[in-house]
Amino acid sequence: MTIWRVASIVLASITLTTAQQVLPLVVADETALQHGAGRLYYQEHMFDGVAIRHLHNGITEYAHYRNGLLHGNVHSIYPNGQTHAVRVYLDGKKSGQHRGWWPNGQLEFDYLFEADRHHGPALSWYQNGQIAASFNYQQGHEQGLQQMWQADGNLRLRYEMRDNRRYGWMGSKLCKD
Repeated sequence: MTIWRVASIVLASITLTTAQQVLPLVVADETALQHGAGRLYYQEHMFDGVAIRHLHNGITEYAHYRNGLLHGNVHSIYPNGQTHAVRVYLDGKKSGQHRGWWPNGQLEFDYLFEADRHHGPALSWYQNGQIAASFNYQQGHEQGLQQMWQADGNLRLRYEMRDNRRYGWMGSKLCKD
């Protein structure tokens, strides 16, 4: 669980300029930001702008909001300035490509979303660059070949989803359900 912290005032001199608009930038005192009815409020108004929150291990996240909903890029960075993750939201829903990197710069995950549901390949890697998982989705449901590997590269599971049925094996046991 992460805690949002926002300054009790927005300094007028701090803004973030995008190609379309100038957004208020709100930084770190938890009393000013409130969640309600699935939206983020700042001083009792739906928040429009960029909220900064400090996550575990010194990671800082910059999240764009419109009408109190995540909208646009959510960009998180490691303390050394390297990108941790880039995610995209449209009206509060996950959309498009979501990518993350390990502290050593190796890709950690690469997912596609459509209307807040996985759609297309969802890939993840171990910190050493070894593939960890390869799943395929259609409108939020597993579809097609699904695979996971152990850190040493040995296949952990492999199955295929067709018509909401699983065919293949999990670990060393054959399965069909």
